Amino acid sequence: MTNPTLPALLEIALAIPGTAPTNFPRTDLVTTFLTGIPGLNQPRSVQASEMLRLNTAIAPVPFAQQNRLGVVGNLLAGGNDNAGFPNGRRPKDDVVDISLVAVMGGLCVANGDTNALGLGAACKPSAVPLGATAFKLHDAVDQATVPLLAGFPYLNTPIGGTR
Repeated sequence: MTNPTLPALLEIALAIPGTAPTNFPRTDLVTTFLTGIPGLNQPRSVQASEMLRLNTAIAPVPFAQQNRLGVVGNLLAGGNDNAGFPNGRRPKDDVVDISLVAVMGGLCVANGDTNALGLGAACKPSAVPLGATAFKLHDAVDQATVPLLAGFPYLNTPIGGTR
């Protein structure tokens, strides 16, 4: 987790050398995915662990107002949607895009030079060669093949498999 290979592999696969963040060890990823961000979505008495967490002290956000980028999108938009991934997972959360932004240093850009998010002093814009472009990383998939329903249970009946 603190020395991920995914950023280096993305450099190779996308032919964009020199774009991986340089802040090792990557304590920002530990905070984002294992403990939660202090003051944002970190539960009280948190124990670092690889599991999907849900801080129930954070109020849910109505479906129509949910940001598909979860907590990352909330930080970018300056909104109040702290209920999304990596704080639990809602059907609308675009987990791949959120993870791409985090692993390529987007949260370090948001952390700034003052450690505003508590991600560690090494997690700062100068450690992110992509700069603000890290926020724009995208897998080109914004919606499931079958759109989500407007109300609970949100998920449509699964497409039938082969017989």
